[in-house]
Amino acid sequence: MKLCNYQWVGVLLLGLILFGCEPSEESIFPNEREINTTKVAEEDALSKLQETLKPDYFLNLLEPYETSLINTYTLEFTGRSLTENEENQITTFYYTLTGGGETPQLDSFFLETPDCAGDVVNYSPQESANLFPKAIKWNSSVSKDGSQDYSITYEGDMPLGVINATVTRGSIEDTGQIIGPCKGVYTLSGSIYIDANNSGDKQEAESGISSIPIDLYNIMDEKIGSVPTASDGSFSFRVIEGDYRIKVTDDLLENDNYTAIGSSYIDVEDITENVSGLNFGFQANTQKIIEDLETTVLLDTEPTKYWIQQLRHAGKKNSDYTKEDILVFLSGIEELLLMEPFQFGDDKQANALDILTRPIKTDLDEYLQQLLTAELNVISGRGAKLTSGEPDSSFNDALLIYGEAVACRELGTCPGEEKAVSVKVQTKAVSSNDTRLLTSFNGTGGI
Repeated sequence: MKLCNYQWVGVLLLGLILFGCEPSEESIFPNEREINTTKVAEEDALSKLQETLKPDYFLNLLEPYETSLINTYTLEFTGRSLTENEENQITTFYYTLTGGGETPQLDSFFLETPDCAGDVVNYSPQESANLFPKAIKWNSSVSKDGSQDYSITYEGDMPLGVINATVTRGSIEDTGQIIGPCKGVYTLSGSIYIDANNSGDKQEAESGISSIPIDLYNIMDEKIGSVPTASDGSFSFRVIEGDYRIKVTDDLLENDNYTAIGSSYIDVEDITENVSGLNFGFQANTQKIIEDLETTVLLDTEPTKYWIQQLRHAGKKNSDYTKEDILVFLSGIEELLLMEPFQFGDDKQANALDILTRPIKTDLDEYLQQLLTAELNVISGRGAKLTSGEPDSSFNDALLIYGEAVACRELGTCPGEEKAVSVKVQTKAVSSNDTRLLTSFNGTGGI
């Protein structure tokens, strides 16, 4: 797959943008008077870009390619501009090539035009220039002590990458790398997840935890960047070719309720393509959580019978919630994590009440009642609390992530269920600890 076909995940702001337009003859060289030029200061190109382009760590990775010594000539990336009019955007990359005082002097100069950048719509100087499918070549000379400015313009808001540049002096040809459009940039992606079936592999049903910091290190084990996990527990880094290490803290939720599966870091070497599936799994120490819920965790929860009364008598005298409140809670539960186990249809109140009041014939019946009760507690602003009285979102989220994954596994409704069959783990019955975990959360335990 070509680099320009890759797509980047949500939390990072510098995604690859694809262009493959065939501009008309009239649009090849835009009217500069119609364009709002925003060229950065030439004397400090990358630092100026850093004020507007994110993430910072990615620009730091590009810093070694801001200047390149090629065949005694110094090539400098001097800026990137995004210009626009009412019809389109264009991005221009600027360079200066300076002689190093040695003969023979420069005969020709190439800059790569990578596939991911699409068509070149302008360039300068235009004299003695030839545009090829994957490069532009200037045949004009630059003296051994002289310098020449160059620019290349592409359609769209073109992100940064690393391209090749070639300087020819007489029979001597040499190639180096310089900052340019889009090429040589890859993603390292994965997630933090709760391993509800203890398989050691992430299933689609096993959701992640948001706002967990993930750190990126270089080959020298120096931290070079950090990103928080997104709402689904996913993360993504933009990197260039090289070797990297991704780390996550062993102490996921700053307590010992969850144990890391395997190592707390993953090494990714010789990156020349996107790498996904860099997942960090954590198992719930259910017995430990139960003990804490029954002794030390600050809880503000209500049992199933309370929520049965609220659903039956919503909006009536002595009820804590209106019908509108209950509908908001149930709609929130439908969109909380997984599509299953709870979709209440058109008559949400009646269908939720049916789950909470139906006779318990199986362990799964009891488990689903307790899970729905737990979700009502959390979605209504109850649940585990911090000493400040605010909801303990990390604890509540992790509990429900685990709970929903167990439920969809038992119901056979997990996303990618057919794919999960090949995993070396058999479906197991709901354990007594799974249900007890929820009943402890919904009960009167805690302080």
